[in-house]
Amino acid sequence: MAKITRPQNTRKKEVQNHYADPLSTEPHHIGGRSRNASDASTAIKNIVITEIQRAAKNHGLSRQETAHLIAFADAESGFNPDAAAKSIKKTPNGPDTSASGVFQITDETADDAIRLTNVGKVWVRGIKLDIYDRFHYVSNIQYGIVVYLDKKRRAKFSDDILKIYEYWHSEIKFYQKDGTLITPLRPAIQAIFNKLKKSEHYLKKLQGGELITFNDIDQRGVVVIKESKTGRNELFFDTRSGRTLSREDFVAAILAGDYPGYRVSLIKGLPTPISKPDNSAANNLG
Repeated sequence: MAKITRPQNTRKKEVQNHYADPLSTEPHHIGGRSRNASDASTAIKNIVITEIQRAAKNHGLSRQETAHLIAFADAESGFNPDAAAKSIKKTPNGPDTSASGVFQITDETADDAIRLTNVGKVWVRGIKLDIYDRFHYVSNIQYGIVVYLDKKRRAKFSDDILKIYEYWHSEIKFYQKDGTLITPLRPAIQAIFNKLKKSEHYLKKLQGGELITFNDIDQRGVVVIKESKTGRNELFFDTRSGRTLSREDFVAAILAGDYPGYRVSLIKGLPTPISKPDNSAANNLG
């Protein structure tokens, strides 16, 4: 079990990166296979998704807010409770991130979340937080809900998931200053965009009284995130693994048998991935 500590003011302390933290060996730990995003079994992902819905309902969040939370968790950790971000560079206070868990909450953000609930800020809707345990999925989800509500406040209580996410990650922008969508988005940001926009599908399911499962999230397989000027699909995103694949990479993976729902066709002299004509929505490129 991850070390349980009460969040304290970490602003002046050295940031601790958690990617190299050992995985829990406790027999009943709900966790992933590694610290990498999405690297957890379908059963574990379903436990996480179910808990997000349970906790959101318990705290009085709307169906739309619940759909947002599911999409955020997908974009942040791929529903791996043990996920942790790698440190890319050193700063004067140590590594550049301590982001961990389902919602990739940093230690500083956890500190802010408990402060907001302790002083009873109205926008956190009376939620009370227990001692923070970053790799315990229930604890991380509770803190993630408070963080989401605070980011929504900063986005002027907008219902636009993209605007809220811009406050979740200040370095990520979907909109230009005039309010129009940036086009084209960089591939990495486009991949996040695709996951966030799935919240519209989740909302329809929730409005119909259905519980979201990983099958709802994992239904598309591979999506196109970049086309050439002539319309050829050039860059792909695997929604199951979180991998970004060039056309050449995807062709090689199909030929190796990694993607049985797709085939390679020679189009204008270039090997090009296409969906098999099997009437399945699970392998449609879009």
